[in-house]
Amino acid sequence: MAATSERAQRREDLRAIWWWLPEITLVLLLIGGWVYLQDRTDPIITGVAYGSVIAAVGLSPVLRRLAVALVWCLIVRHRLRTCFNSFLPTDRHGHLPFIGWAKPIPVGERVWVWLRPGLSLEQIETQLGRIAVACWAASVTVTKARTSNSAAIYLDIKRRDVLGGLVGSPLTDDLPTDVPALPRPVSAVPAQLDLADVPEIDDTEPTERPAKRMADPRPSTAPPPRRLPTTLTSTGSDASSATGRTSDSRPPGGTSHFVLNT
Repeated sequence: MAATSERAQRREDLRAIWWWLPEITLVLLLIGGWVYLQDRTDPIITGVAYGSVIAAVGLSPVLRRLAVALVWCLIVRHRLRTCFNSFLPTDRHGHLPFIGWAKPIPVGERVWVWLRPGLSLEQIETQLGRIAVACWAASVTVTKARTSNSAAIYLDIKRRDVLGGLVGSPLTDDLPTDVPALPRPVSAVPAQLDLADVPEIDDTEPTERPAKRMADPRPSTAPPPRRLPTTLTSTGSDASSATGRTSDSRPPGGTSHFVLNT
């Protein structure tokens, strides 16, 4: 039992050293550099050298942005460890996801994380909002680091939107600058317009004409009208009743009678 607790304590010590390894390395470099320069040069020169480095980082925009990005990489690793310890489930040994290296990206930081058995990518996706709050970020996205292994994931801590800024294009340098400007004709704007000069527009609606009746395209089934035969007889005149035609000549004083036979 004592051996088990001792091994657990040793693992915790190693894990704490790993979590603070970047800070420990940075402090050792600063102290070692100061001691080295103190032994080789005058203390004033050592102070001037350190002051020059700090001034260069503070005055140069590129170095200042790089230094701020590296500081955020150190901070986000500890913030992830805190939020993992708060709401992520652990295995039966109490192990949390292994937090690897962190590097700056244009939108923030990217952290490599190794998931322990019992966790999945889907469980991390359900906690992205809480992780963003813990890391003081705008949003957090998670993707697989390897297509062949689901345990390795990337956590992208997004703090800014790089697509919202203006991007310079080198194509504008190739445009000619000696092109003369083309004058545009300017139309005269009427001033002091009198209503008497405006022609009246007859906006009365014209009389609507009745629509033409469209012919029925369907063929008619009604029988054609029956023609009635007519017989013309004339008294006192020569008339042909067989052909049904009348003669314009009749004797003077004669009387004509027309008989319609049905």
